[in-house]
Amino acid sequence: MIKSFNRWFFLIVLNLIFAASLLAQAVPDTKVSYLSSGSVYLDYGSNIGLKTGDRLDIIRNGNVIARIEITYLATASASCKIISAQTEIKVGDTARWIERTTEMTESDTVAEVRTRMVPEKQQKAQRSASNTRVRGVFSVQWYHRGDQSAAAMDFDQWNARLSLRVQNMWTSDLNLRVNTRARFDRRTHALGTNVPEEEWRNRIYWIALAYEPADKPFNFQVGRLASNKFSGLGYLDGLILQHNIGKSFNWGIFGGLQPDMSSADFSSDMQKYGIYSTFRSGTYSATYLQTTLALAGSYTAGKVNREYAYFEFRMSDKSGWRINHSMEIDYNSSWRKSYSGNTFSLTSIYFSGSYKFNKWLTTGIGYDNRKNYLTYAYYSRAQELFNEAQRQSLRGDIWINIPAEMSVSLRAGVREGQGDARKSYNYGLTMVKSNLINKYLQATVGFTGFQNLYNHGISPSASLRFQLGAISTGTAYGAYRYTLDSTDKQRINQYMNFNFSVPVWSGLYLQGQYYYDWGDDMQGHRVLAELGYRF
Repeated sequence: MIKSFNRWFFLIVLNLIFAASLLAQAVPDTKVSYLSSGSVYLDYGSNIGLKTGDRLDIIRNGNVIARIEITYLATASASCKIISAQTEIKVGDTARWIERTTEMTESDTVAEVRTRMVPEKQQKAQRSASNTRVRGVFSVQWYHRGDQSAAAMDFDQWNARLSLRVQNMWTSDLNLRVNTRARFDRRTHALGTNVPEEEWRNRIYWIALAYEPADKPFNFQVGRLASNKFSGLGYLDGLILQHNIGKSFNWGIFGGLQPDMSSADFSSDMQKYGIYSTFRSGTYSATYLQTTLALAGSYTAGKVNREYAYFEFRMSDKSGWRINHSMEIDYNSSWRKSYSGNTFSLTSIYFSGSYKFNKWLTTGIGYDNRKNYLTYAYYSRAQELFNEAQRQSLRGDIWINIPAEMSVSLRAGVREGQGDARKSYNYGLTMVKSNLINKYLQATVGFTGFQNLYNHGISPSASLRFQLGAISTGTAYGAYRYTLDSTDKQRINQYMNFNFSVPVWSGLYLQGQYYYDWGDDMQGHRVLAELGYRF
C-alpha cells in the first residue's frame, strides 16, 4: 500500500508542475479584516495586485509580528495561512507585501506595467478578453514522530495538498476554487476500533464557482464553501447569493447542506438557511466602520437544530482606537424552548479593543463569554454537559516599542467556567530584537506562566531567525515545567527546534522543521518536510 501511495504522489507531482511564472510588483498596504482558526483575512485582494502565494508581513506599531501567505484570493479580499507569528494577530493589523514566491518573465513585467497605465474601463475590457489563468499551490508533506519512550508509538503521515484557483472562466470575474487534501496515516499499532493502524483520511474543503466583482450588483458562490461572511456559517454545500448596493452596503441569502464534520463527505442530514447584511464606511487611514447582521438556522429531519441572530461591529479611528465586537443570540423555539425555558438566550459575546497612545505604547483589552448550545442531534445527552459549558475570559495586553528596534509585549488573562472550582490564570512576556548583529537576524525571548484547574507552571522560550529574501532559517529552545495539584509532583519537558524554507526553482520550494523533545512526558523527535510548487 505504501509503495502504491508513493507512486501516486510522484505522478501527481509530475502532472501538476506546469504553470508559468508570475509577476513581482510593489503592492499597497492592506489590513487584517477577519480572523478564524488558522486563517487571516485581508480587506483587499486582486484589486490592488495581490496574487495567490504572495507573502506579507503583519505589522503592529511599526514592528513585524507575523508573516502570512495568501492561499485564496477574491477581487476585494484574501485568505491567508500563518507562516510564523511572534504574538497574536489582531483585526486592524497592517499587512505589508514583501515578496512574490514565484518568479516572472520579462514579458510579464512589461505587460503588467502597461496595464497600470491603461484606464480602468479599458482594463476591464482587456481582462474580459484575457485567457483563463490557473494558479495555486500543490505540495507533498511527510510528518514523522519517533517515540523513544517506553510506549514506542511511532507515527507517520503523508499529505498531498492542492489549493487551486482558475480565474477568468468565460468572463473576467468567474473563478473556480478548489482546496483538497489526501492523507495517509500509519501507526505502530491500532488505538482501538476508531483509530486503526493504517487509514486514509481524504478531504475536500472547498470546490466552488465564485462570481464576486465588487462593482457588480450581484455576486454568488456555489459548491462546497467555507465562507467568512459571518461567524458560525462554517462549511456549506450550497449557494450564497449577494446583492451589492453601492460600495458601502450589501446583503445576501444562503442555503444548503452541512457536510459530515467527521469525514467531510456529502451529507443531507442537516440543512442551513439564512440572510445577512453588511455595511462599510470610511477608510483605515481615517475612520473605518463595519457592521454585520445575520439571521441563520439549521435543521435536522425537520427539527430545529439552532436558530440565531449574529451581530458584529468593527471600528478603527486615526486617533488610535480599534474596536471589534460580536454577539450571538439564540431564538429558542419548539423543543429548545421547552428545554431552556427561555425564548431568547445570549450564546456568546466578544469584545476586543486597543488604543495607540503614541508610536511607543499601545494597550488592549478583550472579553469573551461563550456557552455551548444544544442541537437536536445531542438532545438526548445529559443536560449538565451543556449547562456547565458556559465560560468567560478577560485579558489585557501592552505593547511597548523601545529604541534600537526592540519591542516588548505584556499580557495577562483570567478564565472561569461555570462550576469550576477556581479561576484559571495566564500571563506572559515577549521581547523581540530586530537587526541583531545585522539586518537579517532577529531574536525573540518569551516567558509564560499559568494556573488552571489541574496544574500550574511556567514555560520559557527563546528563538533566532535569519531571513534573506525568500530564504529563511531558524532555531528555538523551549521548556514546559508544571506541577500537578493532585500529587504536588513537578514535571519538566523541553524541546529544540530547527526550521528552514528555501526556494528551489521557478515556484518550486522546500521547507521543513525538526523537533527533539525530552522530559518526563515525552522523549523523541518530530520531522515535518514539505516539497511544493506554486503555479
